[in-house]
Amino acid sequence: MKFNSILLVLPLLFIIEIKINNLKTIAEEKENDLITKICLLSFEAEMESSGKIPPPEMAGFTCDCFLNNIGEGISIKEAQIDCKNKANEKFKLDI
Repeated sequence: MKFNSILLVLPLLFIIEIKINNLKTIAEEKENDLITKICLLSFEAEMESSGKIPPPEMAGFTCDCFLNNIGEGISIKEAQIDCKNKANEKFKLDI
């Protein structure tokens, strides 16, 4: 009888694990969306204060780079410096 009970519980545990993983993914996506929005606002503010007009794809490139660096555990300051340098190299715009 115990064996039959275990067989019934295993699929439920699998379903619960899938739902928990989905919730984690949703939470991570919302966090990433928030970080990206903050990055884009910061990028726009920096460009405006410098009086420079960046190419349209530059903001997305820079913020994708920043999000990837943060995801890899790089500090915020180091991620900012690295991504500004990469964007400058790619788009030839001093930022």
